[in-house]
Amino acid sequence: MKVYVVTEVAKPFYYAPIEKLKQDGKIQDWELWSFRTFRPLIKNVPLKIIRFFKPDFARNREFEPITLVDFFSRLVLPIRMLFWDNIIFGMEPFDAKVIFPLLLKLLGKNVIEYTSWPYWEGNFQPRTGVPGVRVLWRLFLKNLKVIAVSPAAEEAVKEFAPTARVTQIPHSVDLDKFFPEKTKKNKRPKIVSLIQLYPEKGINQLIELAHRMPEADFEIISRGGTAEPEVRKAEKELKNFSWVSDKGREKKLRQADIFVLASYKTEVPYRWEELFGMAIVEAMASGIPAIVTDQIGPRGIVEDGKTGFVVAQKDADEIE
Repeated sequence: MKVYVVTEVAKPFYYAPIEKLKQDGKIQDWELWSFRTFRPLIKNVPLKIIRFFKPDFARNREFEPITLVDFFSRLVLPIRMLFWDNIIFGMEPFDAKVIFPLLLKLLGKNVIEYTSWPYWEGNFQPRTGVPGVRVLWRLFLKNLKVIAVSPAAEEAVKEFAPTARVTQIPHSVDLDKFFPEKTKKNKRPKIVSLIQLYPEKGINQLIELAHRMPEADFEIISRGGTAEPEVRKAEKELKNFSWVSDKGREKKLRQADIFVLASYKTEVPYRWEELFGMAIVEAMASGIPAIVTDQIGPRGIVEDGKTGFVVAQKDADEIE
């Protein structure tokens, strides 16, 4: 049996269990596809033009990898899917492209929805603007097999689509890569945060903590983001604050003493919340205690006072 995974952001580490099934011989093979066709071009072209005139602009922001072959392959993806039998979709509610998996379901394909989204009622969803799209989603989820990565996501899907056959399977990590370090050589406490550099990831709170705690070293492991100027400024002002690449993050996590996730929920200018927290699981697998903010994803992973600490959002005092 061959399995196809179709999602907006094609990050293989989210699907480590499927690779394990292949290694164990339980499936023949699997492929990961992105249905994000035009967005990479919309992001990459302006970035390349700006960097032509300002080479240092967002220098740690990576181009979203896409070739002409990728582009045309994704363009004909709906046709390709007609010839596939086992398809896992990772679609956000309420994406209007649900029409494609709904059609495949009606054609008798083995379709599964894979979701981390814990809000299916109300208006806290990434896409809500297309009239009638919720009706299509209810039809799609009716009697469908659904994998939810958290208890909150499982409960929300069941409430929205009571006949959906929901199974909770959390995100997992490769324990051959993430494991505790037996001996550490840190002369001072080392506190790390594995995040993207965006304000809602708690950048200001981490910088404030570095100001307050000169006896500890703070390290942000990241590939970049819109808050780069604030982070660069803090690096110049503080001797105990640094930003390093996320390449080789496994080793960097093992060498740390404490992991902090200081992110917070936003409503404007866009709706966002930490729905799971893959970095938390990676840190815990690396044997370091985790301090996380009280959001729907992190509090489902960390048991306060037992497997880590859950603190209020935007509260540097409580983290300290």
